[in-house]
Amino acid sequence: MSRIKPMTEEGWRAVAEQVQVCRNANSDLMKMISGHVPAKRIDQAIKIERHIAKLQSDLEDEVFRRGGPRDIHIFYPKPATEE
Repeated sequence: MSRIKPMTEEGWRAVAEQVQVCRNANSDLMKMISGHVPAKRIDQAIKIERHIAKLQSDLEDEVFRRGGPRDIHIFYPKPATEE
């Protein structure tokens, strides 16, 4: 018997949103420190981005395995359109 609790569609959407928040924050951090710290510190931020991207991919797979929303756009939001 699995001890993993099912997540609601709203829960999965909140997870996807938080992953995007993490990606955006790391991107902002890289911009802020770029040119001000040694390259190996930038490399650390790049590694964090790779970990977040891998987590995002794994969570997307988990959504489908667990019968969550079929809308992959929850993990890949549409870019803001210019008016």
